[in-house]
Amino acid sequence: MIFPSSEFLELTSSLEEHYSIFSLLWRFGKPQFTETVPTAAMKIVGTEIYFLFNPNYWKTRSFIQKKFLICHELLHIFLGHHIRIKNCLKKELANYTMDYVANQILIDSFSFI
Repeated sequence: MIFPSSEFLELTSSLEEHYSIFSLLWRFGKPQFTETVPTAAMKIVGTEIYFLFNPNYWKTRSFIQKKFLICHELLHIFLGHHIRIKNCLKKELANYTMDYVANQILIDSFSFI
């Protein structure tokens, strides 16, 4: 399923309300819909950033929830979570912890909620 260009552009301009780097990186990323993830994830391949969204999950999110989700995934990159988790023995626990940190930063520092 292809990501709608109108929604991509609307999200791009709206992300600047929180922090311009969110908008910039989202613009260079490659959003894709896939049922291989339950909700959302990001994947870095070389210099490419892929945003993976489950299409059924995406459809149930409001606009602000979609923005939060995108910024959440971007914060994982900013914080180096994709690097830190590689050698982690308890990846699921580490992922929950990293999700909590990303969510708290979005709430405390970037005007979400």
